[in-house]
Amino acid sequence: MSMAAARPRPRVLMLPFPAQGHVTPLMELSHRLAEHGVEVYFVNTEFNNARIIKAMERGDDHHQTGANHPAGIHMVSFPDGMGPDGDRSNIGKLAEGLPAAMLGRLEELVRSKEIRWMVVDVPMVWALELAAKVTVRVALFLPFSAAAFAMRLHAPKMVEDGIVDEDGNVKRIETIQLSPKMPAVDTAELPWSGVGKTPEARRFMFQNVIKTRTAIAQADRIICNTFEEIESDGLALIPKTALAVGPLEAPQAMPAAGHFWPGDPGCLAWLDAQAPSSVVYVAFGSLAVLDATRLYELADGLALTGRPFLWVIRPNLAGGGVGDGWLDELRRRAGGAGLVVGWAPQQRVLVHPSVACFVTHCGWNSVMEGARHGARFLCWPSFGDQFCNRSYVCDVWHAGVAVCADERGVVTKEEVRDKLERLLGDEGIGARALLLKKAARASVADGGSSHRDLLSFAFIFLKPWPSMRITVTKGSAVPSHTASVPSHTASPVRPIAVYQSDTNTQALRLAASMAASPPRPRVMVLPFPAQGHVMPLMELSHRLVDHGFEVVFVNTDFNHARILAAGEAGETAIPAGGGIDLVSFPDGMGPDGDRTDIGKLLEGLPAAMLGGLEETIRSKKIRWVVADVSMSFVLELVPTAGVRVALFSTFSAAIFALRLHVPKMIEDGIIDETGSVKRNERIHLNPKMPAIDATELPWFSLGKSSESRRTMIQSLIKNSKAFRLAETIVCNTFREIESAALALLPIPALAIGPLEAPKSTLATGHFWAEDETCLPWLDAQAPGSVVYVAFGSLTVFDAERLQELADGLVLAGRPFLWVVRPNFADGVGEGWLDAFRRRVAGEGLVIGWAPQQRVLAHPSVACFVSHCGWNSTMEGVRHGVPFLCWPYFADQFLNQSYICDLWGTGLRISADERGIITKEEIRGKVARLLGDEEIKARALSLKRAACASVADGGSSHQDLVKLVNLLKED
Repeated sequence: MSMAAARPRPRVLMLPFPAQGHVTPLMELSHRLAEHGVEVYFVNTEFNNARIIKAMERGDDHHQTGANHPAGIHMVSFPDGMGPDGDRSNIGKLAEGLPAAMLGRLEELVRSKEIRWMVVDVPMVWALELAAKVTVRVALFLPFSAAAFAMRLHAPKMVEDGIVDEDGNVKRIETIQLSPKMPAVDTAELPWSGVGKTPEARRFMFQNVIKTRTAIAQADRIICNTFEEIESDGLALIPKTALAVGPLEAPQAMPAAGHFWPGDPGCLAWLDAQAPSSVVYVAFGSLAVLDATRLYELADGLALTGRPFLWVIRPNLAGGGVGDGWLDELRRRAGGAGLVVGWAPQQRVLVHPSVACFVTHCGWNSVMEGARHGARFLCWPSFGDQFCNRSYVCDVWHAGVAVCADERGVVTKEEVRDKLERLLGDEGIGARALLLKKAARASVADGGSSHRDLLSFAFIFLKPWPSMRITVTKGSAVPSHTASVPSHTASPVRPIAVYQSDTNTQALRLAASMAASPPRPRVMVLPFPAQGHVMPLMELSHRLVDHGFEVVFVNTDFNHARILAAGEAGETAIPAGGGIDLVSFPDGMGPDGDRTDIGKLLEGLPAAMLGGLEETIRSKKIRWVVADVSMSFVLELVPTAGVRVALFSTFSAAIFALRLHVPKMIEDGIIDETGSVKRNERIHLNPKMPAIDATELPWFSLGKSSESRRTMIQSLIKNSKAFRLAETIVCNTFREIESAALALLPIPALAIGPLEAPKSTLATGHFWAEDETCLPWLDAQAPGSVVYVAFGSLTVFDAERLQELADGLVLAGRPFLWVVRPNFADGVGEGWLDAFRRRVAGEGLVIGWAPQQRVLAHPSVACFVSHCGWNSTMEGVRHGVPFLCWPYFADQFLNQSYICDLWGTGLRISADERGIITKEEIRGKVARLLGDEEIKARALSLKRAACASVADGGSSHQDLVKLVNLLKED
């Protein structure tokens, strides 16, 4: 087999800030990536590189510095801009000199090694300057919590509100809490407080914080050492979707990799000799400093507890006033009761059964390590993000208690003793710490939230070159490649080890790891080829993958190409092997066919797709198909292919019931056999369901010709007879709002909504790339101020209607975010949109496609001007947004009736005698909607019901579990 066939391992540059708490998690992430076939160039400063090498030579891992070291990591070092005797504990001064010292060398390394990706620590965001110069892509790494990062993003608003000045100094003391499920922090303890030893250094650090938002816009990914289960709210506030890959942990083969001091292995043997859950473990990280008074109080407090203790006193922990002999004296006083070491293998200490609790400075790495191992925390923060982390531990998770200083700012020996007794006597804290451990370990286990996000991140690098993206077509999620024999080469720069292997083989291995044995049950998902149908079924597919299924997702060739193009532009490609296998078939139309003619499109699908669907079902041994109701022709395969079918309703249960009522309406002479209205009257199937005029029936405006409308209505009649072949009907709704309609369906229905997109970067089947620049724009707006305007994927406005809407938004006098997709305007000149953008600059933002769920969740959004498509309706309901209803066709009129007549969460907009919605009508209705406190209250009540339905134990969650169990049946 030719070595030329081997594809080189993708190269990634890791750039941590030169501090222990930043180097450690990025080294741990480097090992994870190396395990998945990525070659890592790990950049340290020369000062720290020498410390790491020395620590490894002296420590218990010295025998592993050569070929036995985990493969694929090159150690590279550059100057840090300080002299040999520079004070590197002055974080601000150190940070200030790094760009000039390192940028040129980093550029040279990126070019010479043909590196395409950098993983950059947030404090090193100046490295993003390289993105444009050398065409390198950047993932930002958060060495702190998502909550602390969200606080950084909130810094400009705090400056604007007069809470802090432009140097980060506190002007007004108050408590900042960005979400009820996030930690509250006093302004005196903000994450940037205490960083930098001079006003100039602190100013530089705070200006770096202010630049964070710009850095996010330039970055391709955001990676967090956290996990979804504890920081969902914090992650949701990050304006670009973040991958949570924590808690990161050192590889067992190299537990001290990247440490500045050698770990003392003797402490493990000492722990072995202690009773279970007896030892107080004390460690204050790599930067905290205690003066003589505080050291002596802590030492005496530990002695007062009468418990064995393990105390890490690194060489530079002791500050002023501590004599040289103090440490030896402490060791003598402790005798057999305590052990003092210079540096500990902390992760192995925390997992030891003799450890009872963790006295910690609350650095984020220590918090994550303690959480992963079920430690109870005694919190003793020093500076930076440590106060925010203490709030998480004590106030949100309730897994620890905090020490309190006296009037001198000193934590006394009595306080140390009393708080340790309280901590170790509180079984509630112990139980919550164990629950946190269980959640942390589940997140990193196969199939857990962090494991999935790590695999998604690793697969970015393993995608085929040069585009670095996977193209998944014709049913193959992982391209087939020829494996090659691995070879070994020497690294040109201080190697730990380099392992050269075929990237494609690694990709296959990674894909295999993502599909763990036993084989995942396979389900085919078949949407109608329109955006509003593809999206909810992709969201359902992700839920099924979460429950262990492999999904074969079927698009038309035309839409498949659009989704891949949108993924390329918007960075949301579905990772191969991630449980979703994209397959595509022709739709029966030529390249220039009018796919907005729903009736004509529907007419050609059965002949174009049925044969390919049957072949795929047989070849992949698929037992279940989840089919869009509009694709119910697939029910023909039930007897021939031996497949079972669950029908999925992309519209409300009320609409489904109306479709079933079509034969009765024909019989009663309300409509004819082509669906045309013969007698206009109100259709109202149940008092708890919306009423609708016959002229607004869902199929009335579908199809651009009488022939295509006839096809539509005949399909409805045929489908209502075929539904008996389906096993169940799955609805994107919830029982609390549609119980009456669900009761009218002919077979048992499962209500599993409101469905929502996953929070990771996994795609949700969008046909256009989402423009995430709107999120920082929203951040800059006042709470409850923005009018959000979006009309879905099919609505079309002519020039007059477009101009009236534009003028109406301006007249409303509020900031607005308006989604104008590429094919929204008919008969409007190309320059109109640019002219309007210039006209409203500063007042409004116009974009091509929005990350709608994140927009609706944003606190600055006041209301939603909507076409009332069912997906938009469910998303607005889930986020408690009042509606201004502007339906266009199909089911949108009935959804308007739900919103305005039954739920009371919105207003209709009314056209004039010409059928035009005027600018004055828009202005008036926006003002009325936003002035109606009862509508807002009802919208929030509906939000609570929606969120409760999808929460554990809620009605939709229960129905989703029923669906999962059903689909696992043969």
